[in-house]
Amino acid sequence: GPGIAQQAANVLRARHPTLQIVGCFGGSPRPDEEEAIVARITAARPHVLFVAYGAPNQDLWIARTQPRLQIPLAMGVGGSLDFIAGVRRRAPAWLQRLHLEWLFRLAIEPRRLWRRYVLLNPLYLTYLALQKLGLRSFDPQDVVQPLQELSYG
Repeated sequence: GPGIAQQAANVLRARHPTLQIVGCFGGSPRPDEEEAIVARITAARPHVLFVAYGAPNQDLWIARTQPRLQIPLAMGVGGSLDFIAGVRRRAPAWLQRLHLEWLFRLAIEPRRLWRRYVLLNPLYLTYLALQKLGLRSFDPQDVVQPLQELSYG
């Protein structure tokens, strides 16, 4: 959301005074903004780029732009900046210990997250199992198309 990246940066700078953050930008994964965002990032020359457009939008954006960015590490961080900035609360510690934070998030935001947890995750696990068992090999494009259809649907 608007201002979240800057809020998270302020929290991180306060916690880690030697941390160098070369920029924050609350853009979007829309193709019409892509070139301007890539230009800003390239000009800032970061060593690490955190992208928080949500899954799978951030991952698709990174895959599309990584060759032009020339950054050693670009990573999708989803809602992490919301948690760091303090605008969203995390699951209780006992749910975190049980690795069920996803269930808490689904209960809090069912309309936004149901596709990811109910449709996309099982699809991904199916692809992974088939590839690991040697039953099928997937081209990344085979995986991207269903993700795009389900995430925007």
